[in-house]
Amino acid sequence: MRAFLWGQTRQVRELDAAAAERLCDEALKRRAAAAARPLWKTLAILERAGRLWESPSAPWRRRAQRVMPRVSGFSGPMVRRTLDILPRLLERAALRRRVEAELRREDALERWRLEAGYTTAVRAYPLGSVLHVAAGNVFLGAVDSLVMSLLTNNVTVLRLSSADAEFPFLFAGTLLKADPDRELAGTLAIVGFGKEREDVARVFKRRMQGIVLWGGEEAVSAWRKDLGAGTKLIAFGPKLSFGVVTRRGLDELGAREAARRAAADIACWDQAACASPQTLFVQHPRPDEFLRALAAELGREGKRLPPGKLSPDDAAAVLEERHRILAAELEGEGRLLAPRDMGWTVAWRRKPGLRSSPLSRFIQVCPFKDRRHLVKLIAPSAAYLQSAGLLACGTERAEYAGALAAAGLSRIPELGRMLESEDGAPHDGRYALGELVRWVCGPAEAAMADAPQALASLMGQAAAESTFYRKQLKGKPLPLLDKSHLYENAPPRSDAILTRAGEGKGQLIFATGGSTGQPKFSLYTEEEFEETCRWLAFSMRQAGIKSGDKVANLFVAGNLWSSFLAISGAARALDCAHLPLGGTAEPEYILDSIRRFRASVLIGLPTTLLELARRAEAARRPLGHERRRLGVEKIFYGGEHVSAEMEAALKRAFGARLVRSAGYASVDAGLVGFQCGACQGTAHHAAAGLQHVEILRPNGRPAGRGESGEIITTNLLRRWMPVIRYRTGDLGRWLAGPCPCGHPAPRFVLLGRCDDRINVGGAHLDVDDVGRAVASVAGLSLAYQVVVSAEGGERLTVKVERKAGGASPEALAKKLSKALLAESEELSDSVSRGWLPAPAVDIIPPGALPRQPRTGKLRRVIDLRRA
Repeated sequence: MRAFLWGQTRQVRELDAAAAERLCDEALKRRAAAAARPLWKTLAILERAGRLWESPSAPWRRRAQRVMPRVSGFSGPMVRRTLDILPRLLERAALRRRVEAELRREDALERWRLEAGYTTAVRAYPLGSVLHVAAGNVFLGAVDSLVMSLLTNNVTVLRLSSADAEFPFLFAGTLLKADPDRELAGTLAIVGFGKEREDVARVFKRRMQGIVLWGGEEAVSAWRKDLGAGTKLIAFGPKLSFGVVTRRGLDELGAREAARRAAADIACWDQAACASPQTLFVQHPRPDEFLRALAAELGREGKRLPPGKLSPDDAAAVLEERHRILAAELEGEGRLLAPRDMGWTVAWRRKPGLRSSPLSRFIQVCPFKDRRHLVKLIAPSAAYLQSAGLLACGTERAEYAGALAAAGLSRIPELGRMLESEDGAPHDGRYALGELVRWVCGPAEAAMADAPQALASLMGQAAAESTFYRKQLKGKPLPLLDKSHLYENAPPRSDAILTRAGEGKGQLIFATGGSTGQPKFSLYTEEEFEETCRWLAFSMRQAGIKSGDKVANLFVAGNLWSSFLAISGAARALDCAHLPLGGTAEPEYILDSIRRFRASVLIGLPTTLLELARRAEAARRPLGHERRRLGVEKIFYGGEHVSAEMEAALKRAFGARLVRSAGYASVDAGLVGFQCGACQGTAHHAAAGLQHVEILRPNGRPAGRGESGEIITTNLLRRWMPVIRYRTGDLGRWLAGPCPCGHPAPRFVLLGRCDDRINVGGAHLDVDDVGRAVASVAGLSLAYQVVVSAEGGERLTVKVERKAGGASPEALAKKLSKALLAESEELSDSVSRGWLPAPAVDIIPPGALPRQPRTGKLRRVIDLRRA
């Protein structure tokens, strides 16, 4: 007999218990490889396999068209229609919708995730090895069952149906053609054994982690018997479906249209599918017109999709049931409408009830009075109900749907579409993919640990689907990605960096590029951004925001900017009251709202927060009274560095006890680090699990203990526009030892921008030195800018906004000049040696320094030598 074993078709002896044990042993060996397979690769292979079935001239399709009418009993046109479904079934978009609907997210099998409202992380794992016991009613069903198992990374064994020992091998052939490396085919086996081989069945019952069964009540009982303690039976047993035509629906559509819809469902697969109607309930005292119309429409369907050839047993069952209807007709209790052949049968019964049909387009029609009567009629079969095709009008649809669902139905489609199904819709009242995985709850730290499987999946998908990364990865380690690479290969200039992960998805486009130059753009799918917000919520919770806080969101909204939306998304996951004020609102309005709603948390750009602090201090009320009325407890910032002096100013102005980073992040990189309660200054935990973080020395080698280097990050979440080994432009240094908070994620300290160290006139000036000098002069704000020029030799100018009132600009400038030289020994030495003129100081009015119009950020350094 023929078998498909892990990528090879062979002739083998009939399966016995010893061979079944060996098959299970081999399945066990292949579980690790199956579990590690990334979803994008599974989708790509299945889609390629589906495309091999698109053309009627394709070799596998030609063979199927030739042999399946004989094997399945369906007519040639019905086989053709069935084969047309296969490419659509295997389309990437359809498969992905299925995974997302049934497993809640695309990467459920690749990463732990922090779920909204949970303090734990959740991830799915495959069951392991799964046996599929195929049914022989519709030959596409066995393939669909296999696809479910492959999508969930299970090692898959299919037991052939005695009614179809052909089509699974045809599908396996196309799968192997689409998968030359046997990444899917190598986890698939197709074997046959008779139901009399109980010894073989016992091996699978004991050794498999799951058994997916499609069959009748007898088969379900047989496979449930002696099932192993570690084996999960996922049984899709016998089902009964019917149609419902209400009086209002019939009056609105007319007898012919109602009959056309019913006939389409009856004819499809000759009623062999579990969703095919076997009884049709009609709410009409004399449905003669409808019965004649239904007979005529079934005749038309017979010409368009001829019925298959009946076996002698099936023909005898139809003939026997026709005789019963004729007998009822003689007693005035029924009516038979049927041609001389067995192509179709309409059997009207005056006495209503839900009855099984001999199939082969044999439909039983009976009356019902109203919803209550209908529910009473179907109640005896509640355990077997599946689909009810509904033809109703207006508000009736919802009323009947509710009543039928309560009565036990799991599907209530429109009549005429009973055999159609949405991608990812539940089957028999459950999500099949969810049955094929184990959901595991773990500590939150599991989501914050390194994720090598997700990293390997990301790199593989980028190399396979992104033109840019394919070139970058070709035969060499991936080089570092800088901003020019990112933006030159991303929309609107190019699609080269994109993968197929964004196809058919909701999408977001954000402006980026920092505080200088024309905006560039960074692209997210909706799911990617939503999860980014969940990670940001985790970061903010670690930093000190608690349930019940009232958060005033002061980031800038609009202009394609992401920060305001990100904080809004994070607030939803934090169980906080959210005040979406925005950084461009009038400061007086913001302060009034903070006071009115007793906001406990402010979050925004440091520039915005400092300006608001200045306004608060300059308000008419005394500072102490103002502080008491505002009631701000915590301040969180992002997008810019906050020095110790800035932190002190914010605490002083608002009376806050805590000023902390909301998260080290950017629109391109995403969240890179978060602060816990034990993090001081610029120390952050790496967002491991979301990011793969490196710190590299200038020579490209990893920085050792105590060494500083540039922070390089790979976002493990973003698949549509991958950001791999991205140069953040920030300097950092790993911190040794565990954090006192107990969180295992490694820590690093931010040391400023790579370009914040200004080399001018022989001096190496750190911008933080300028900040400390500014903070030391009373009467100056902390809004400053350093300008480097080369006119007639290198020169340094420091522009600072003064506070309202206080000393004259001249006096302030004189004090700051001294403070600058005192704060930086290198600057003082260069000036004393004559290598650099003394820094010029320009004291300007409050708010006079130009902010970036899109973001509100203040550019700290302007180097005109680079212009």
